[in-house]
Amino acid sequence: MRVITNQAWPGIPPEVPGPNRPNRPGQPTPRPDRLPSHAEPAPGLAPWLEQRMFEQQTVALTGHITDESAARAASALMTLEALVSPRTGPVRLHISSPDGDLSAVFSLVDVLDAMRTPVRAVAIGTVGGAALAVYAAADERVAFPHARFRLAEPRVDQIAGTADDVTRAAGAHLRLLDDLVVRLAEVTGHPRSSIERDLSQRRDLSVPEAIEYGLVHKLAEPSKR
Repeated sequence: MRVITNQAWPGIPPEVPGPNRPNRPGQPTPRPDRLPSHAEPAPGLAPWLEQRMFEQQTVALTGHITDESAARAASALMTLEALVSPRTGPVRLHISSPDGDLSAVFSLVDVLDAMRTPVRAVAIGTVGGAALAVYAAADERVAFPHARFRLAEPRVDQIAGTADDVTRAAGAHLRLLDDLVVRLAEVTGHPRSSIERDLSQRRDLSVPEAIEYGLVHKLAEPSKR
């Protein structure tokens, strides 16, 4: 009988023995510190990479910001707040998010506003829509050279329900949208009317343009080689 062996493909961990899956002959028992975490990894990040970034006081926020991803980032930030001290440097928040749900975004903004430890937001890709509020809430805002900033009104998901449900949801969205405008006006120094116009026209900014606009403080410093 021909025996087919399992090959270890890149990025796919070997099978972990369990109660109904005994060790194969010669197969080592996995170390407890290498077992996968019960928590789901952030979108696009392997668990080991997310853990390594956490050890470096770095939290990643990628993709469309949802209630789940905002809660994960908030939990990581609050944990780092309890573990680190100002002497160890700021907590870094790497952001690559073209948009997000406004309610989820501002739940994360509330956490950032309450943190005593300085937070350095690093734009590593496109940051736009509702995600701009998270970026603007950081104490220090830097960006990689090829990051982009998209000033655009957050997309509204389809609202279902009764007429009263739709009215309430629309009112809540408009209030949070106003909070976004106020936040951007405060950090950039532009009047609200100018921010509202740029969001409506979906203005796109390079890093130098975003620095001139007042959204970014400076370019991220290159690592020493």
